[in-house]
Amino acid sequence: MEKMADLEAFADLLRKTPAISKGGVEYEEWATSLLKLCLHHRNVTAQGGLLVPQLGMNAGIPKIFTSFGEHNGDIEQTLDKILSQYWENPIANSKKYSLFDKGEFKMQCGIVPLSAGFDRPIGVFWVIADSAIISDAINVVEYASLLVSLAVRAEKATNALDLFAKPVWRELDTTFASCKHAAKLCINALFCRATIVWIIDKKTNNLVTAASEGDECENLNVDMPAGKGIAGRCACIGEVIQIDDLLKSNEIAQAEVVKQKKFRAAVFVPIDSGSDTAGVIGVYASRPYAFSHLDIDIVSSVSQWLCTRLLQHTRVEEAMRMKTKIDLEMPLIEAGILAMERVHDARNKLYCAQSALSNITDRYHRLDKKPPDYVNAIEAGDHIEDADKIITALVKRSRLVDLNLKKHDLSLLIKEIVDSFSARAEEIKVRILYQPKEEIFIKADSWQFVRVLNNLFDNALHFLSKKQSGKRLIEIRTEVQENKVQIFFKDSGVGIPPHALPNIFDIFFTTKGEKGMGFGLAIARRIVEEHGGTISATSQWGEYTEFKIVLNIL
Repeated sequence: MEKMADLEAFADLLRKTPAISKGGVEYEEWATSLLKLCLHHRNVTAQGGLLVPQLGMNAGIPKIFTSFGEHNGDIEQTLDKILSQYWENPIANSKKYSLFDKGEFKMQCGIVPLSAGFDRPIGVFWVIADSAIISDAINVVEYASLLVSLAVRAEKATNALDLFAKPVWRELDTTFASCKHAAKLCINALFCRATIVWIIDKKTNNLVTAASEGDECENLNVDMPAGKGIAGRCACIGEVIQIDDLLKSNEIAQAEVVKQKKFRAAVFVPIDSGSDTAGVIGVYASRPYAFSHLDIDIVSSVSQWLCTRLLQHTRVEEAMRMKTKIDLEMPLIEAGILAMERVHDARNKLYCAQSALSNITDRYHRLDKKPPDYVNAIEAGDHIEDADKIITALVKRSRLVDLNLKKHDLSLLIKEIVDSFSARAEEIKVRILYQPKEEIFIKADSWQFVRVLNNLFDNALHFLSKKQSGKRLIEIRTEVQENKVQIFFKDSGVGIPPHALPNIFDIFFTTKGEKGMGFGLAIARRIVEEHGGTISATSQWGEYTEFKIVLNIL
């Protein structure tokens, strides 16, 4: 009968587990009842625990409960010291401590962490008993710990999944709104002290505070350069950083904020867009060792969701910018189309005029005595032929295809282009280094190929002219490997920001601001690819940019 009553009491406790993680009096009563039920057949001196609620209003605030039998004050005082020492550096394994040893009477304390499913304990159970039964008591308490830990983990994970399932993301139409919601989502899923979302400013390469949420932490401004502080390092390496105790860290960029807000533990998760890091999410707690792997998984999920939103916002913004550019350029495009139509009409008229003049000159040519207009007609025909050549060249330049491929010495082509830019380079004190090698023959349209190098020179001189200090250098070199030639074009300008590098060959993309149209490198890539080659770029922001063109050789 007694065992049946114990089973019924235990079943009743299990039915109450869905609400235990919210803390408060019910949390303490539930845990106390569980320990008493597990230990009431064992002659223990006292039992109790320290629990940290994971959800609700009391989340993060340690709750202590005790149940003492007959004891002296020394036991309670010694227990307080043991718990304080343990909680400053908690471990995930049970541990025994000696309280006192008086002959045959040896009293010990067993500490059992609540860590199943958590790599950082969310609390501890403890039991005090004679050394003869302490091991058996610890084993029983470990089962209770397992039940509580797994129940709390399940409810915390369920709460996070419920938050993710809400369709609020569809209503977020700006980067700021998405970042703010991501911060709130972390607060509601982890019930942490604060959440800060940083976005990398593509112009300055700094971490800019996009949103902050939490207890007295709204509207925090904790901007910092990428690479500085823990969040800055997280942005650079693109990996999760977990800090168990901020007071022991020596790389805090905003030490005053951490001290003022009494942050102790933190986790930093990069917002990884695949090709680069778009920002960082930082979550903070008021106690050390507060975050577990489950918390990191939740923040990582928020980061992935936010990254999806940021990519969508970026695409929308790029589409709007492209539309604006097209709208602005549409008059020129229409004018160009109209001009080509007029050129076509003019060319037809010239053919008619040339035909008429040919008939006249043919008739005059058969006469022995040529009239004065004969010479004028011959000259007019020559002018018409010259005009036709000009129109042909104009039409040819306007086309995007139809390469006139011929055999050319690459070294001579590059040297001619270098010579054409030498005067302009000298004006802004740019040094051009190029040492022609032996003959390297390629099959190319010389006029189109010159357009590629002209574009690289124009871009390099543009950015080198803005360089305030340091050397101004353009270096061109070629390397032959089997049946390929590699052309390296390197300048010591300001470089290309990491976030911009993957897009430099895209149409309408420019790093020149309002002065750029976004056509040059896109056209260069098209020309190189039409020659059966490839073009790529590497850059170190603030130091250099290097383009590599690979072509087939004859």
